[in-house]
Amino acid sequence: MKIPLLISLAAGFVQAGLREDLSAIVDLTPTDTIVTLRSAGEGKLELETRSKGNSSTKPLSVSSTTKNKLLESARKEGKLGSEVMTPAAANSSESQVRGEVSDGNEATNRTSFNRIQGSFGAGAIYWAVAVGAQPKSSSVAIGTILLGYPVSYLGHYLYSMDRPWTDAHLNGTVYLSSEFYFDALYGTMALGGFTPGSFQASSFVALAAYPVGLHLGYLFGGKYIDNPGRVSFVSSLSSQGMVVGGVLPICLADWGNKSESGAKTTFTISALGMIGGGIGGHFLAQNLMGGQHIAGGVGPGISTIATLGAMTGVELSLAGSSDPSVNSVFTMGLLGNTLGAVAGYALLPDRRDSKERSTYIDVGMGLGALGGIGLFFLGQPNEPTPAGVLAYPTIGAWVGYGVTTLLTSQLVEKPVLASSKKGLVGNVSFATGVLPVPTDRGTRWTWPGMTVSLR
Repeated sequence: MKIPLLISLAAGFVQAGLREDLSAIVDLTPTDTIVTLRSAGEGKLELETRSKGNSSTKPLSVSSTTKNKLLESARKEGKLGSEVMTPAAANSSESQVRGEVSDGNEATNRTSFNRIQGSFGAGAIYWAVAVGAQPKSSSVAIGTILLGYPVSYLGHYLYSMDRPWTDAHLNGTVYLSSEFYFDALYGTMALGGFTPGSFQASSFVALAAYPVGLHLGYLFGGKYIDNPGRVSFVSSLSSQGMVVGGVLPICLADWGNKSESGAKTTFTISALGMIGGGIGGHFLAQNLMGGQHIAGGVGPGISTIATLGAMTGVELSLAGSSDPSVNSVFTMGLLGNTLGAVAGYALLPDRRDSKERSTYIDVGMGLGALGGIGLFFLGQPNEPTPAGVLAYPTIGAWVGYGVTTLLTSQLVEKPVLASSKKGLVGNVSFATGVLPVPTDRGTRWTWPGMTVSLR
């Protein structure tokens, strides 16, 4: 009997986080193994345990704060079960997408949605009025613009008021609403030949595409209510695909011999490439790290490092030539952006940045770039070159990134599932700069270049 007892005690130690959280509301013996914990309605949980081969289910009544904490612990330990539907909830299709662990954040998420998307929707209305409708009366133009934001905010409020609004829903709506809008805007301009009529039409087509993308984003977020980080990850790689698809034709074009019609053709191909690249990035991200829980800061972090890579690439192209061509500037910028995104994908999933940390780092990068511009003006250089001007915000952005990365090293999520990104030749890692990577044994620094591990 000693061996089974030791196994049970070891299992209890592995589940120490969830077990300790439950100890305040339920008595568990050393031989009880936690199987699943699931939501069973407002303020209720169901705990399934197993002891000596027998399973039992215990109903628990807790406060909403305690409920969210327990469900979060269960999710992190892989013990989170599907929500138990009450008869009333079973009759509601919306209840099927309610997230167990994000209910406590729904009010905050809904407020953020209305603030962010209300402003975005108002901007779409303003653009449609100014570019599409082009009212001749100044009073009509001013009145329409002043009504734009109240109309947008009210519409978004009515859309969100009776719906579950988890982190995944918020991420999904921000992602697809903007992607649909800009794809429709640029695509309509390009297909219309960049004529004044196509610019007018694009403003109305994009305005119509916006709510379609918003609702599809809400549905997409509903698929990942327990893994909102994947939605951000898909959004980041889709944006990266849009950049590659949109910029690559510009890199390859012969701008020295381009006519006006040839330039329009290039930008048309760029628009189609942007749309196709976004779709490709979406499905690529869907198939990467399948089945794994992705930390909330991974997607935004990849975009941040890609931006740093793009700035560095452009700076190198300007510094390498006194008269760089359009092709070289865009090519180096795209190369740096792509290598930055690959470096982010190689480093960040294991670093497990939280969404909060990625926000601080992104802001730190921006403030560093702003500080670099400030130093440029304080220095008052005589006849600065483009490379000299861009060097200040580029170096400042890297410094801001590094400082905020070090200061926020504690803002990481606990691992849920082991990460594995092995390809045909094993693990491949890229780095575009000196980056700190926290590990169990301390901070490891990566250096520019590529690393291949065959293990």
